[in-house]
Amino acid sequence: MIIASTVYWCLMLSTVLGPGVTAAVAGATVSRCGACDRGQYWRISSLNAPRCAPFDPEKLEYFVYDCRRGWLPSTREAYLASDDPAASTSFFVHGYFPQRWITVTKMVDSSTDGGWLAFDRLSPRDRPFRFVLWVWPGERDDGSRLPENIRIKMGLAELQAWYLAWVVDQMNPDVPVGLISDSLGAPALTGALHVLGGGAVDGQSLERIHPARMPLRAALVAGTMNNDWLVPGRRHGLALSQVDKMLITVNPRDRMLKLYTLFKIGGGVPAVGETGIAGRSRLGPYRERVVHFASSPYVGGRHWWTTYLRSPAVVARLKPFAFPPPRAWVASETEVADGEPSPSAAGSRATTAVDPAAAPEADQPPEQAAGRSQQLAPAG
Repeated sequence: MIIASTVYWCLMLSTVLGPGVTAAVAGATVSRCGACDRGQYWRISSLNAPRCAPFDPEKLEYFVYDCRRGWLPSTREAYLASDDPAASTSFFVHGYFPQRWITVTKMVDSSTDGGWLAFDRLSPRDRPFRFVLWVWPGERDDGSRLPENIRIKMGLAELQAWYLAWVVDQMNPDVPVGLISDSLGAPALTGALHVLGGGAVDGQSLERIHPARMPLRAALVAGTMNNDWLVPGRRHGLALSQVDKMLITVNPRDRMLKLYTLFKIGGGVPAVGETGIAGRSRLGPYRERVVHFASSPYVGGRHWWTTYLRSPAVVARLKPFAFPPPRAWVASETEVADGEPSPSAAGSRATTAVDPAAAPEADQPPEQAAGRSQQLAPAG
């Protein structure tokens, strides 16, 4: 019996994805007019940039949302000029779109709508912020077989890492930055952190212009990449050196992530979103920076980004990772909580405030997952 047939995949994906990502987002409409008064919404696209080394950041495209005129073309200079150390910046890396009817244009529209939902649900109400949607070629290739195309797109998502790292490094180092990924956006996020930590993708490293900056925050939602990539010495082993906290949702009931293992997308290694980091004891000094959050009680077996954002419990857990607090706010909060100035108030780049990101972990995944870890088979 050939399990990996087209019919089987269609049936499984209809169960996992239901009527489609676009329909799911449409069911959670966000009022955009009021949103403009709360923060900025930017979109950075790599759709027309080289997909492998040598990378060319001049090919990145920038857009900003204007409440009266909609999406407007912009520039890197304008984006960097909007840096504000008093305003958190959150990057959202969308996932993969497996439906054959999702064109590039529809992918951009759907991921933008998903970004609006994150803008509305995750952004702070009491301080300014900037939200950035990272658009990459996550649509399904015409005529492709799904398992193979997911493998290819996982490799392509990882190549986005250099561009994302480059943009973050260009920014004012005092701007608090959070990065959050959905599904197959995870390799781009953790790869960017790896590059910022001195690593490389496709043989290309990054000559940093701001090597010292506030530690980043990150969150992997339904992370679709191998569960051992973040272990030191592995594929993205330098990533955790760049964060003070990283949240990873863990859902062994996620049906899409089970297919990741079943069809050996990553060489038979489970996804980090299914098991958490395999061999967490091997993280050494970075162990305490990882927060595993059991999400199955809130989303069941669903893989939808919108399903996660409809859960108040999940949203509350994601907020401090998506929008880390500015230094002045951190200092103020820490002084109130501890009665002493925080290290950040004294000039340190370390962020040590008492905030929800430092809360105890929920439902750690079993360490037995370490026995299932192995190196990734090269992306198709």
